[in-house]
Amino acid sequence: MATPNTSNRRPALTGAAAALALLLAGQIIRSFEPPSDPARRGIAYADKLARGIPTACDGHTGPDVKLGMVYSDAQCDAWSLQDRQAALATVNRCLHPPKPLSGHNGGALVSAVYNDGSVIVCGSTLQRLVNSGAPAKIWCPELLKFNKYHTIKMVDGKPVKVYHVSTGLYRRRRTAELPTCLTED
Repeated sequence: MATPNTSNRRPALTGAAAALALLLAGQIIRSFEPPSDPARRGIAYADKLARGIPTACDGHTGPDVKLGMVYSDAQCDAWSLQDRQAALATVNRCLHPPKPLSGHNGGALVSAVYNDGSVIVCGSTLQRLVNSGAPAKIWCPELLKFNKYHTIKMVDGKPVKVYHVSTGLYRRRRTAELPTCLTED
């Protein structure tokens, strides 16, 4: 199958809208990522919803995070910006709407991708709606679908994914990302 020509597609977020998206996403992320005690922000912990993956600061994961290590605020801020920029790059890789998105739309999307990964904007109904030019009031509510995590349960000797609604993800999507997404710049 031939790869579609995407050279004529403009990114969803550029310039001032991209800068606003990074700022708004940072505010959302900081308000929801554990720990709630700012003095513990830099202490690496095992994220229960991510099956124990070592996590630090504002939800940063990767081989550079070691359980029990304490990272400085400067390191946490650097990782946060790096991770938000990576999320923005994912949004721009997968979303190519007929007209650029607003900074508020982008802030919600960058926050959601930062938290849950590319599945939100790549290969989703949200992607199809954005790329078709649907208005934000149509596609922003799609964010609410990304509020689950899974565990593995053995059924008849075979592993089966069991999905659970996360109250934290539900609250994040409903009270922060959706209202931000629906706000006009």
